[in-house]
Amino acid sequence: MNAVKKSTTWAILRRIGGLVSACLLASLCRGLSLRIPALVRESCLYRALAAEEGALQRFFRRFGALVKESDLFRLLTEEGPWQRLWKRSLTCAFLGWLLNLIPGALTPKTPAPAGESASLFGRWLDALAKKRHVLAGGLFLLMLCVPYELWNNLYGAAGAAAIFLAYYLWDVPRRRARPIEARELSPMHILFLLGALAAFVFSEHPGLSLRFLVFHFASALIVFTVMGSAETVRQLRTMLYLVLTGLLAASLFGCWQIVHGVEFYSYQLDMSLNEGITGRIYSFFSNPNNFHTFITMLLPFALGLFVSEKSARGRVFCVLVLVLGLAASFATYSRSGWIGLILALMVLVTLTDWRYLFLLLVLGVLALPFLPASILTRITTIGNMKDSSTRYRLQIYNSFSRLLKRCWTTGVGLGTDATYAALHELPPMEDGNFALHSHNNYMQLCAEMGIVGVTAYTLALLGRVKNAFAASALASRQLRPLAAAAAGSMLGIMVMGLVDYTWYYPRSMFVFWFLYGVLTVCHRLARVESGE
Repeated sequence: MNAVKKSTTWAILRRIGGLVSACLLASLCRGLSLRIPALVRESCLYRALAAEEGALQRFFRRFGALVKESDLFRLLTEEGPWQRLWKRSLTCAFLGWLLNLIPGALTPKTPAPAGESASLFGRWLDALAKKRHVLAGGLFLLMLCVPYELWNNLYGAAGAAAIFLAYYLWDVPRRRARPIEARELSPMHILFLLGALAAFVFSEHPGLSLRFLVFHFASALIVFTVMGSAETVRQLRTMLYLVLTGLLAASLFGCWQIVHGVEFYSYQLDMSLNEGITGRIYSFFSNPNNFHTFITMLLPFALGLFVSEKSARGRVFCVLVLVLGLAASFATYSRSGWIGLILALMVLVTLTDWRYLFLLLVLGVLALPFLPASILTRITTIGNMKDSSTRYRLQIYNSFSRLLKRCWTTGVGLGTDATYAALHELPPMEDGNFALHSHNNYMQLCAEMGIVGVTAYTLALLGRVKNAFAASALASRQLRPLAAAAAGSMLGIMVMGLVDYTWYYPRSMFVFWFLYGVLTVCHRLARVESGE
């Protein structure tokens, strides 16, 4: 039997079987994507929700009107006084002038005929610059597909810099792209970037902080690149489809690991409380929780695109991403990831059409009995103080609390290497080791950058989420689900960051700031659509 399995014929038959399985799965997803909307429309619940004169519909309409007239709704969707003050400030005007100083100096006095460059190299750059959204999406597609062993974080930084320079130094000077608008930037985000620079300059270990400064600089370029690449809803959707293709590949490999199994690591699970779990998948990313950060940040876009997609091909793709992504999510056994993803999907449904939130909750409750026993067991360990990983996190929090007592105002320096070195000046944890990071985004940033840095970070994210709420209220049918998905994803990853440090792997950090850029683009496009 072993000789048969090692033969060439057996290998060919396995590949043929894999192709047939993939075709059957694609056919099933296509059928589901076409049939599900019809089943929903035929259901009694849908007819009750959609009935024009039904009592339930009147209730939803009146309740919705009350919500839109409430102070909370206006707070979440209207521009605040700080944003209006920023747009009128001299600081904003000066920053806008400074950011566009170089493109202005490079603007040719006599543009080429028909807006095209005269040289062959220039025309080649023109062709690439016109597809910036494709290049940006392709960069993140590769970022999600390259195995951990082959990935170098400088690839992401170099790719982001190349696309940004094509936009900033080529397209903007030739007036083929929008310049960077300082009015669209968040003052809290700018303060956070300045805090990162200050944390490097005044770091207790400057040599250890240098590479993290490069990562923060690359992240800022990613935000500018996304803002400059997606100038229309169509370009934004194309970019998101490419990124989701990368998530599909990662989820597919994760499902392959479900079938073939992965090596079990005792430090990832307390087997006394998690019977039946033989391992946690990690796809291309070496760590299950790290893999789930990508699922939390990107999977809601698959549902958002599905809701707004008109073509059958696009819906099949979205269903395929959702099915494989959810399967991979379960097999990571990431408890914080599950909570973050559930929150993201709830926010997406609420902002798109809040009436279906009830349907989502009912389906979630009905699905519980059908979940595998290992997943139900893992759910019951949430908050269990007997779980070894929970107890170890508490030791890490205590260790970082001691560090924050002496550095909460200014931090010890940029990056996890700086905090790890600083912890060696304090007593170790119970096992004699020192924490590599704090398992909490906010505690980690406070230890690195001080209270100003972590406050600026939190306010910048909440401000963008608020912008997405406003965008979902103003946007068209094509854009609203994307703005809602972006808001949900950001809130989901912020909650996940309460018990995990989601930037320990810089790829997660790059995708995080990609998400931040998408939030900014959704707000701008919604304002354009509404005529503001």
